Amino acid sequence: MSYILDALNKADKERKQSETPASKTIIAVEPTAQPNTAWLMALLVIGLLIILWFVFQPKETVKTVAPTVATIAPMQTRLKPKPKPTKRESTVQITSTFTSIKPQEIQEEPRAIPNIMGLDQDIRNRLPAISISAHVFSDNAAKCMVIINNQVLREGDYIGEGLRLTDINQDGIQLNFEGEPFTMKTKGKWPLY
Repeated sequence: MSYILDALNKADKERKQSETPASKTIIAVEPTAQPNTAWLMALLVIGLLIILWFVFQPKETVKTVAPTVATIAPMQTRLKPKPKPTKRESTVQITSTFTSIKPQEIQEEPRAIPNIMGLDQDIRNRLPAISISAHVFSDNAAKCMVIINNQVLREGDYIGEGLRLTDINQDGIQLNFEGEPFTMKTKGKWPLY
């Protein structure tokens, strides 16, 4: 029995010694070799080439064979001759191939918008009085406003008969009078006297 106890104690001591960090053995695992994928890539390329060859292969054309004299003769007997056209049917209709261009489709070079002094004298004489007393500009168009003739106005508002505020920008305003656009600086006045 003491032999068994001695053997158990000896095995226990060996087990404890093998668990100590200094005596731990490092088992090196040899990395597994990467599978050779070159043959797989070659197969894929060959398969792709075969598919492309089938896709871009020229289509077969249908060849027509000229009918022989034996087949033409029976066909001619079945065809009825066309009646000769009457004078009404022989008139020729000529249609125009010209297309009309709408004025909106013609693109003109944009012309510079003149200031109020660049307008024709006739237009300036018909302009109502304009007095800009305040000008607020913002990147947000909803916050832009001007006070003209003691009225708070925003883009698109009418100032008077035929005179419309079309744009509020950093340097001033743009107006349109009877289809003629023009600009005015901030704190501007018309007529000048």
